[in-house]
Amino acid sequence: SATDAIAAPPEASGVLKYITIRSGSDALMVVLTVHGPARETPAYLEFRTALSAALAAAANLADVRVVETATEAIEAEVSNPPGGQVVLGADSFPASLGGLEFDVPYDAFFQPNPVAFDGLLNATRPWLEAELNGGASAGAEDSVSSEVLIDLYSGAGVLSAIIASWFPGVFGRIRGYESTASAVERAPANFAAAGITGPEIDFHTVDLLQPPEDFLNAAARLIVLAPPRAGLSPAVRAALLQHRPAPVLLYISCNPSSQLRDLEELAPAYTVERGVLADCFPHTPHLEQAVLLRRRD
Repeated sequence: SATDAIAAPPEASGVLKYITIRSGSDALMVVLTVHGPARETPAYLEFRTALSAALAAAANLADVRVVETATEAIEAEVSNPPGGQVVLGADSFPASLGGLEFDVPYDAFFQPNPVAFDGLLNATRPWLEAELNGGASAGAEDSVSSEVLIDLYSGAGVLSAIIASWFPGVFGRIRGYESTASAVERAPANFAAAGITGPEIDFHTVDLLQPPEDFLNAAARLIVLAPPRAGLSPAVRAALLQHRPAPVLLYISCNPSSQLRDLEELAPAYTVERGVLADCFPHTPHLEQAVLLRRRD
């Protein structure tokens, strides 16, 4: 059996940190997260070869991808850090969210429970309608909007693409900041596939633990933030406090503790207006939260 074929020898330990199974619209991806030199050990290579053969031979997993990536201690504690190599199949998988289809690189984040997350997103849409309907150029077909949407921790542009599809004509420019280069490279194609061609799409690969000092010094109409479970980095919080670049923030988090810390840190500049919870991870202590913040005058 496949289980017997990939059984690790008794002395093996510390090779795999995570095995992440990612299910897309019509594909499955397996990501093996391993530590540095451990990926070259005979026991690990034997395991990887057997796993690849078992998955490739399964008729119901014909479109499966097996991906290997290496990581050291990462502050954000993500299970699919950037880098690595594709062992079997393609380097991305299709996934849907908010009524749109996305192509997601293997090392980019995507919501693990799209059905429940769609409910969270739908709850935030009336909030944004109330905020954006007064925009000077909203819906104007004969003019180019000057409004900017900033997507922090943007991944492959998923959240900003969904918001842009909700409010066509409102934003003239969409700027994204993300540390995973493959996600940044894929974002423009995701916007094009969703039929979003009006705004200027401007995404950047940035280390959000140590971003450029001026990366939030320009005005925006809306900022959407969806950091990993470690929450906003101290540098991002400091930039938001210093520049207060947008009148409204939509902060989505999977970690109530780190989000509460960030909301308390941002309190001198932004006040909480609304919030909603979704249980995207049943039978675990994790929740997904969306909070709308308004800039203090």
